[in-house]
Amino acid sequence: MVADYQSRVFLDRSDWKLSEVSFRQINSRWKMEVDLFAAAWSSQLVKFASWQPQPGAWAVNAFTFSWKNLRAYAFPPFNLILRCISKVRKELADLVLVTPYWPSQVWFPLALELASDVPVVLPPTDRQLTSATDETHPLMKSRSLILVAWRLSGDASESKAFRKKWRNFCWMETASPHQLLTKPAGHYGVIGAVKDIRIPCRMI
Repeated sequence: MVADYQSRVFLDRSDWKLSEVSFRQINSRWKMEVDLFAAAWSSQLVKFASWQPQPGAWAVNAFTFSWKNLRAYAFPPFNLILRCISKVRKELADLVLVTPYWPSQVWFPLALELASDVPVVLPPTDRQLTSATDETHPLMKSRSLILVAWRLSGDASESKAFRKKWRNFCWMETASPHQLLTKPAGHYGVIGAVKDIRIPCRMI
């Protein structure tokens, strides 16, 4: 499976950093205070948790403490996405989570269900993911990886309120995230559905 191969390629997220431009756009929408999965060189926020002890780390191993009442941001290794979403649900936490657009993955319907705001689509560019040596991620070079920033809530009332706003929305078109890549910034599309309610997404 392509997704399995991509997950192995990207197994260690600390080797790659999301574009600071994209992060600033996400942070301007949803203010965050702690980066849960970072290395000293790749942290997007002053407060960050590293996987192993690192100079300047606020904490080590994000799974060892509660995320409830944290304004947290997570760009985890792809094989930890399901674990992150499960922790959000269990702790009734809020989280801004960056994932690939992989609708066939088991965690994808859960992300749709916990979404509490319009997900943001991050277009694949040479600068979207870079290494510590400023190399472009190979899946970005091939334009085969689309990233999505989600605002998730483990509080079911928040996600239900979000879906209620869109329940009777009259869609003029239903562009997928792939189709949004040809649209201007700010254009809306559809990323999926929960109980027949279409969930919108927005290109930045």
